[in-house]
Amino acid sequence: MARYALVVDDDTPSRKIYGGMLSKLGFDVTEAVDGEQAIALLKGSRPEVILLDLLLPKINGVQVLDFIYSTPHLNATHVIIITAHTSYKHTLQLREGDRYYTKPVPASEIREYLIEILEVSPY
Repeated sequence: MARYALVVDDDTPSRKIYGGMLSKLGFDVTEAVDGEQAIALLKGSRPEVILLDLLLPKINGVQVLDFIYSTPHLNATHVIIITAHTSYKHTLQLREGDRYYTKPVPASEIREYLIEILEVSPY
């Protein structure tokens, strides 16, 4: 069975970089350009990992994170926050295994984390 990931970012180059990295690790990748689209996708899906920006149009990333954490079918989903917004780093209560990175973060750093936490094959 294919692994599934969601990349949520309003910045097209960031979505393409992280989506490409996830594809190379064997994930089927879906992209969302704003929080509203992300929540709509998450209502009917169960990604193994979500890469989430916090500064999103329509519905911000904090609200998307609240949705993820309050939705039972997403309990096992890992969330990796990748954002330029540093002020939430010390106030957000992340689940064990979830991560907060401040942009710019190299895709290789995210890749190494995924290999470790999800036991993804590096090839």
